[in-house]
Amino acid sequence: MSPHLIFGTASLGMDLTDFQDASSVQNLLRVLQELDIHRLDSGARYPPLNPGKAEELLGKTIELSRDFTIDTKVYTDTRTNGSGDLTKAAIAQSITASLQRLKAVDGLINNEHEGTRFADNNPLGKAAQGLFGAEDLRAAMKRFDIQLKSYNISPIEVGIRWIAHHSVLGDEDGIIIGASKVEQIRQTVSMIRNGPLPGEVLKAAESFWEAVRDSRSEII
Repeated sequence: MSPHLIFGTASLGMDLTDFQDASSVQNLLRVLQELDIHRLDSGARYPPLNPGKAEELLGKTIELSRDFTIDTKVYTDTRTNGSGDLTKAAIAQSITASLQRLKAVDGLINNEHEGTRFADNNPLGKAAQGLFGAEDLRAAMKRFDIQLKSYNISPIEVGIRWIAHHSVLGDEDGIIIGASKVEQIRQTVSMIRNGPLPGEVLKAAESFWEAVRDSRSEII
C-alpha cells in the first residue's frame, strides 16, 4: 500500500497563497476531508515570515480542524544559532503557545518532511531553484522531459508518483504535500491516485537519476 498523505500547513498565512484568513482555511480543510486527508503538519515557525499564523488560522477553524490529527513543532529562531531553543523551559513555552493558538487540549511534536513544487510563483521557489538549478541537472532534466513527452506525463507527476509508489515508503509512512492553492492539492492527489508508473517511464526515471547521481547524491 502507498504512504498516507499529510498536508503541510507552512503556506497558511504566507504571502502569495490563497490561505490568508479563516474562511479560506475552512474551504481548504473541507477539500482535504473530501480527498481523505486527515492529518496536518504544522509548526510554531509557520509561515516562516509570520511565525504562529498557521496555527492561529487552524485555531480559528476549530470546528473543522478538530477532526484532523495535527502535528506541530517546537519554535526555533533561525536568526540565531538556536542554542536556547531546546531547553526544557523553551520547549514547554513553545508547546503551551502552540496549543493555545490551535485551541487544542493536547498535541503532537513531529519533525519529518517531504515535498515538491518549486515554481517562480511559489513563495519558496527562488530559494529551491538556487539549490536545484545546477547545469548538469538542467541538462539531464531537459533530456528526461523529452523522453516523457511520448508518454503524456509531466516530470512533476513522475516525481510524485515515484515517491508514493516506488520509494521505500510504505503504508506506515506519510508524505507531506504542500500547496499555495487548493487546485494544486487536487492535482497532486490525482497524480498519486494514478498509481505506479508505467515500466518505460520508471526506467527513464532511473536513467535520469544515474545521470545526476554524482553531483546530487550528497544533497538527497
